[in-house]
This record gives sequence, C-alpha cells and structure tokens, in this order.
Amino acid sequence: MRAERHTASLADARLRVRRSCSAASDLLCSEQNERDRLRVAERQTKRICCADGKIKLLQLGESPEPLKTLLAGYTADSKYFLSAIRK
Repeated sequence: MRAERHTASLADARLRVRRSCSAASDLLCSEQNERDRLRVAERQTKRICCADGKIKLLQLGESPEPLKTLLAGYTADSKYFLSAIRK
C-alpha cells in the first residue's frame, strides 16, 4: 500500500514536471516567434519605406517664414506650437 502511494505520488510529480516543462517550452517558443515576427516586420518596413536604402531624399530648403518662426521657440506662440506639434 505504501509502495502504491509512493508510485502514485511519483507519477503525479512526473506529470507536474512534464506540464511545467511544456508550459515553459511553449513560453520560449512564443517569445522566439514574437522576436522572429518583429525581425520580419522590421525588414519589410525598411524595404517598403526607402527601398532598403536605395531611395535618396533631397535636402530640404529653408522653412518659409511663418513656420520658421514657429519652429524657433522664442515666442509664446512658437512654444505652444512646439509643445502641441506631435499630439
């Protein structure tokens, strides 16, 4: 009877270990898959955005006067503009 209980508890312990190893393995696979997806997305974005560095943009000229003043940050209006420009 004692041997049967020992065998049963040993089987339970093995099952718990298998389940926890399986869960850990699933988590690692999930993290690896996420890293792979991010790498693929990064490569695709680079290709779509600038043809993998083959497209060269022209240098921008000087900003027109109203925008130039707003970007300078010296006046109250320009400070407000700079604080709200990316919202």
